[in-house]
Parts: sequence; structure tokens; C-alpha cells
Amino acid sequence: MARACLIISALFIIASLIPTGLAQLPLETELIIDGDFEAADLSAWTPSTGSTSHFVISSYGLADTPSTAIAAQIGGATALARAVSNHSNGIFLEQSFDLSGNAAAVDAGTLGVRLGANLGGHSSDEDRTEVYARFYNDVGGELTTPFVASGIGYLSATNRNFETTMQTREGLFPIPPGTRTLDIEVRFYRLTGVAANGYVDNVSAQITANLSTPALPLDTELLDNGDLEAPSLINPALGSSWTVTSGYFYLAQYGGSELPLFTVSADIGGGNQLVRGGYNHSSPAVAVQQFDVSGNAFAIDTNALSVKISGHFGGFSTDEDRAELYARFYNDSGGELTTPFVTSAIGYVSAGNRNFETTLLRKGGEFPIPAGTRRLDVELRIYRLAGTVSHGYADEFSAMLTTTALPPATPVGVELIDNGDFENGLIVNPSNPQGWFGTGTGQLVAAPYGAPGLPLPGVSNTIGGGTYLLTSLWNNAGQYSMKQTFDLRGDGADIDAGNRGAHVEAHLGGLANDIDYAYVLLSYLTQFGGVIAQDSVGPVYQADRGNLTTLLFRQGDFTIPFGTRFLDYEIVLVRASGVALDATADNLHLSLTDTTQVLLYPGSDEDLRLKSGINSLPSTGPGADLKTASAGDVWNVSIDSPLGTNDFLLFYLLGNHFPTGFPPASPFGFPEVHFDPMDPGFFPIVDAGAPNPFFGSPVILPQGNHYQFWIPTGAAGVSVIIQAIALNPNTANAWFAASEAHELQILP
Repeated sequence: MARACLIISALFIIASLIPTGLAQLPLETELIIDGDFEAADLSAWTPSTGSTSHFVISSYGLADTPSTAIAAQIGGATALARAVSNHSNGIFLEQSFDLSGNAAAVDAGTLGVRLGANLGGHSSDEDRTEVYARFYNDVGGELTTPFVASGIGYLSATNRNFETTMQTREGLFPIPPGTRTLDIEVRFYRLTGVAANGYVDNVSAQITANLSTPALPLDTELLDNGDLEAPSLINPALGSSWTVTSGYFYLAQYGGSELPLFTVSADIGGGNQLVRGGYNHSSPAVAVQQFDVSGNAFAIDTNALSVKISGHFGGFSTDEDRAELYARFYNDSGGELTTPFVTSAIGYVSAGNRNFETTLLRKGGEFPIPAGTRRLDVELRIYRLAGTVSHGYADEFSAMLTTTALPPATPVGVELIDNGDFENGLIVNPSNPQGWFGTGTGQLVAAPYGAPGLPLPGVSNTIGGGTYLLTSLWNNAGQYSMKQTFDLRGDGADIDAGNRGAHVEAHLGGLANDIDYAYVLLSYLTQFGGVIAQDSVGPVYQADRGNLTTLLFRQGDFTIPFGTRFLDYEIVLVRASGVALDATADNLHLSLTDTTQVLLYPGSDEDLRLKSGINSLPSTGPGADLKTASAGDVWNVSIDSPLGTNDFLLFYLLGNHFPTGFPPASPFGFPEVHFDPMDPGFFPIVDAGAPNPFFGSPVILPQGNHYQFWIPTGAAGVSVIIQAIALNPNTANAWFAASEAHELQILP
């Protein structure tokens, strides 16, 4: 009995020594002890060499360590860790953690480890550090997750842009089922020389049950330092900042030698700095920012998400170095994905595209994100195509996720051409992506009327040409051209139904009996850039000009063909003889028209045009001949003869007021007339039969006749119709040419 009691007592004692439950590691709590190395003794770490003497705590701000300013950016205090000189390659410090208490969650696949660290090196030295999470089962066998390397770091000198700096690296890694021990290793590699110049600081590890990645917000800037105004391209404190993968970059000041002027920066909001490739760098120099878009997987996999990227790109004079920005897409195993027929890149501004100016042009694009994408890379490339100095420049980058949608429809009757009158004295417009884009065939300039070989200011006065017109600068052979491209994807339904047209106007000319000429070319493009069809306005030959140095008006109306999604408007100057290109152009215009609309009040179609606008520039055409106004508004009216047929002829501007909805009938036999001289509401506005005592009888001026009228109070519910009549016996009725008429409805 006594023996049995002793046995039972022993069993109770043994049982009391066996733990009833293993302790769990807490979630979302820092595991690493002395990850900032401020303790300065490494006692919390286990060295792979058996001795911490192979490692050293160093200070920021030394000759070969990152500056104290870098420390301040990353919260690095005063100390960082490095290996001693002449150490063997691949030694490491580690801390181990028992996950036995978390076994149920680990084996259910619901836990992960979140790593973070600041890693770096010295100048061009290739020494480096890495931080790894390593997983072991209960018998010491190592476990891995397919396609997942559970480490952060591996920053080469190139990645650091050859700067003595630190970069933030972070990663979230699933803990494989069966894991019972977690090791966090800090590895040091000495790849060159005898000194160890790989650094680490702020090592962090946390167990987490939150394995999902939050969705990136839409229509929100993703890029760090996209304006390049930071002291360095590299942001040490942000893991998704620029990392260089080829060549190197440096930030340069506007206004420097061979760089764009500060006026260019002012145009684009470029601040003080832009980026260029380093001297003698390999081509291309490449830098990338990476974004985890797995949190946006549903929208991506349902083809509902796109990325919008933009930037300003350019170069120096005739140098062909250039910069580009790419969006690149990768699946969850790192395979690259693409969209058929779509190159998700912008930039590629050649010297010719820049009109051979030292400037930057804005380029942008929106690209669908392929289904299956889990990582988005935004990649900057700068190409050095000749010489030893890189003259490819870029600034003001942007990248945003956005819902895939068509752009808004293009308004009808609105001027689309930027700088079609060249009155700013320049050609390219750095701030407008719709501006002129050279085709690379030669340099064009905005030159003043009256310059040698160009039309006189009197011609400008006649056509409303202002101070400047377009001509060429160089005397080499061939043709020069530049274009503007318009996105019509938002008009696709109307285009494919045959309901959209293009209205083109231009003044085109040349020098005396020189046979050089100019014309406008419209190209209708598919969504992939293929040419569907082309139309042209002009050319104007020397015979058309009567061998005069002048410009003549030309216009055209065209139906936009089925399938068009982009439209190119190209002005082409052709040197047909001699050594100089003497073709000229001015007053370039483009607007869309609604081909389902017709003029409410058509005239005789004999080169007499009436335009009107309410508190705005006058317009005409289908849909623009009926306007509304209220008391106090200004009614702007202009009359001209675009082809000059009715220039200097006597004319009338006649009106008729009537209750809205009840316009006057046309006089018998004159359907082109839309007023009734016998109606009580008829009244003359400009009367050729009543000469002005100071200016004489009114005639159609070559530059047009312009008037302003104020809408009075008390006229609500009344409409006014106006029409111009030019006395010309060489017309169909042998009496006069009639413009289209415009109706104004006066609202309460």
C-alpha cells in the first residue's frame, strides 16, 4: 500500500512539471530585441560565427557610413550594425522564436510574419545586407512557401543609385503550416575589397493574422518624389520609393548648362529640379517604384481597373537622348502580364517631337491593368543614344489607379487646336499634352509677319493673323510637319453611328512664285493607332496665290469614319524647290460637328459667313445658329467672307424680332432670306443705304466686321433673328449673297 502511494505521488509530481499549455507569441507586437542596435552590445543576437566580435556597431556620419540626415529620415538614432572588415561572406546574426504555442493558427495557415529593416551601403561598394524569415518544423526541417522568398534587402550599389544611404524594405510572408520555430536572420555580404560596407538598422518582425493587403485608393497619387524636389532620388524612409535597377541618375537644376530654362519649369510647375541620366551610364538607366495591388484583385480581375501615368519628358537641342515612363504588370509568381496591342508606356519625345528645342513636353496615358496582376511597377527609363553625356530629361511624374472608363465626349463646335494662331511666339507648349508635337522632319518656328520672305503685316490685318505665323527654320530637304492628337474614344458611339464630323480651317500660303506649299492632313486612327482613312485641306499652290506672298483661307467638313478612336491634325509644309522652305500657315482650327444637325436658317452658301456668341467668341454652323441670352448679356457678332469673294462689297446686317416660336416667313422667291421686310418687327442694324458720315458706306472687310450688342431688360419671351446681305451681282439671284441667319432667344 505504501509503495502504491509513493508511485501515485511520483506521478502527480511528474504531471505537475508538464506544462498544461504552451505560451503563444503575441500578434502585432514587436519580436526583435535591440533591432535598432542602440544597446551597442549585440547581446540579444546570436552570431552564426559563434562570436559577436565579427560584427560591430557603427555610427552615422562617418566617412563611410550614411549621414546623420539619413538617420533622421529613417528614425535611425545614432547606431547601425555592420560586419567587421575581412569577415567571411554570408555571416549572420539571428534571433529565434518558438511558435509551438501558435501551432493551431500556424497549421491553419492564418498567420504571417511582417519584416522590416533599413538596409544600405557605401557609394559604389557592392557589400550588402539582407533580412530573412526562416521557418522550421518540430524536428528542425526547414519549410518554405512555393514561389515566395521570405527575405528583404539585397540592395546593390545600383539600387542605391551609388549613394551612401539606407533604403527601407518591408515584406509580409505567410508562415508555412507545421512551423514550430521562426528564425529572423540578418545576413552580411562582403562582395568586394577588404572593408565591410553593408549596413542594417531598425530590424523589425511581427507575427500577424492580417494576411490581406489593403486596397490601394483610386484617383490618388501613388508615386513618391514624383516631382523630384527631394534632395535625392532615393527616399530612405519609404519602401515603395525609387529603386535604381540599371545605370544611375542625378537631379539637376533648371537653367543649368544644356538644361531647360526656368521658364519651362514655370510652364509645367516643375520646381527647381528635374532628373537626367548620369554621365557615361549604361543605357537605359532604369528606376522603379513597386506597388502591391493584391488588395485590388477583384476590380483588376473583372477588368475594372486602369492605371493613369503622366510626366514631362524632353532633351537638349538636337540630341536624341530621351526618357520614358512605363507601367508594368506582374502576377503573384512574378510573371509579367501584358495587354495585346497595348504598350503601356509614355514619353519617347524625340528631338524632332520637341521641335529641336531644349524643353519638356507633357505626355500621359491610361492603361488597363491585365487580369491576374498583383504587382504594379512604374518604371522610369532614360536612354543615352549618343555621346558620353545623357541629355534625356524628365520631371513631374504621376501614377494613379482609376476605374476603367471611357473619357468624356468631346464637345461639338468647340475649338480643339492649342496655339493654332502661334501668337505666343512659340511652337511647343510644355504644359499642354494636346499641344503641337513635331514629327521629327524639321524645325518649325513662329515668325513675325513682315520678316524677310514672309507676308507683310497688311496680309495679317486682312486675315486676322495677329503678329506671328508658322514657317520653317532650317533649309534642308523634304517636308516639315507637326501634329496634335485628340482622344475620341468618348465619342465612339456617335462616330460609329455616323453622327460626328470634323470641321477644319486654315490659312495657307507661300513666297511669291516659289512652289513650296502647305496643307492640313487629318488622319483617323483606331484605338491601337492604325490609320483608317485620311482627309486633307489645301494645299495652296503658287498659282492659287497669283504668285503673291500671302496666305489663303481653306476649310473642309468631313464625316469621321466608323471605328475612329483618335484623330491626328497635322500641318505639313513641303519644300518643292530651292534651298529654303518658304511655305507658311496660320489660323489653324479644328472642331467636331454633329452631322445629324443642319442649319436652322441656311443662307445662299456664297462665301458670306455670320457668327455669333453670347459672352464668348462668335461661332457658327449646325447647332450654333440658335443661342439664348438674358438681360445684361453681350451678343458678339462677326461677319466675313472667308475666301474673299465678297471683300469690300457693300453689305447690310438686318434683324427681325418676333415672339419666340413664331419666326417670320421668307419673302416669296428668296428662301435664303430669313427676315420679312414688311413685318413690323423688321429693323436694319448696319445699313448700306445709310452711309456713316464719318466712315462712309459699310463694306465687308478682309479681316471681318465685328459688333457687340447688349441685351436690354424687358425683352423676355422675344426672339431676334439677324442675317447679313452682301450686294453682289455675281450670285445665283444676281442681286446679293446671303449669310446663314442666327436666332437669339431672350430668356427671363
